[in-house]
Amino acid sequence: MTEEQEGSPLDAVAARVDQARAVLSLPTVRRATSLRDGLHASTLQGHGQDFDDLALYTPGDDVGDIDWKSSARTGVPVIKRFQRDAAAPVLVVVDSGRTMAATAASGETKADIARHLAGIVGTLGLDRGDPVGLVAGDAERLVRVSPRTGRANLELLLRRLDEVLTTDGPAPDVVRVLQRVRALSRTPALVVLVTDAAGLTPAAAPAITRLLGGRHRVVALVVADADPLDPAAAPSQDVLDGWAVPGVLRGNRKAREALARHRADQAALRDQMLRRLGVPQATVFDTEHAITALAAALDRRRRGR
Repeated sequence: MTEEQEGSPLDAVAARVDQARAVLSLPTVRRATSLRDGLHASTLQGHGQDFDDLALYTPGDDVGDIDWKSSARTGVPVIKRFQRDAAAPVLVVVDSGRTMAATAASGETKADIARHLAGIVGTLGLDRGDPVGLVAGDAERLVRVSPRTGRANLELLLRRLDEVLTTDGPAPDVVRVLQRVRALSRTPALVVLVTDAAGLTPAAAPAITRLLGGRHRVVALVVADADPLDPAAAPSQDVLDGWAVPGVLRGNRKAREALARHRADQAALRDQMLRRLGVPQATVFDTEHAITALAAALDRRRRGR
């Protein structure tokens, strides 16, 4: 490795992926990875998990598949056939509008949490042998990494994500991004949408409905915003219009209560919309608990299915 390469962004990418892999043995995540089973069953026959039918034994079939009870009843060797799960794409869909570069509830940037989530989702997919791809976009840009297997593709995916999650990016437009996902992705996939409260509003419902109608499965991960009125936090300003929070409002009890009510109302509308659509979601507050939030959302998808 040359001196130039030692400090490359890929080093940080590899560290994030390794950090995610180190905790993949958590029971909740082991259960979550199993939720991909049966999402896309192929017409191939083999040792899958879903029973298909019985068939007469022919030379070359695995003797371990013989159903001895059925064979005894019919008087001829009969085997069990199963559907074999086909590798199905995992699409990480990220809102790259500049609100995603703002501060999260944990004090980290929402961009850092989004990258961390993408690394975890990618690792889970690759561990199963599924191709993993990226669609990231906003009101003006669209970045795509085609679904492929292999660590190199995951590193490319995370590097492209680094390029677009910036505070000087365009405004968010989740509806536009979801429309492009539907146009670009014809193969049924597990779509993991990473956005924030500003992006996932009732206006996105029709676009999500069309995605679901295309046989995609959608899981939503909402990165929590910081409290701009927290007196213990550094002074903040809106990343969209640059409006700075007046000092007189910071720590003001009534102002903080009003903001909390507004956010609760918005969360209730979002929950109602996603529940109606059958889309599981989780709120992600920090990188430390990102993998637990992802597992909870996937677990809700399994129970809902």
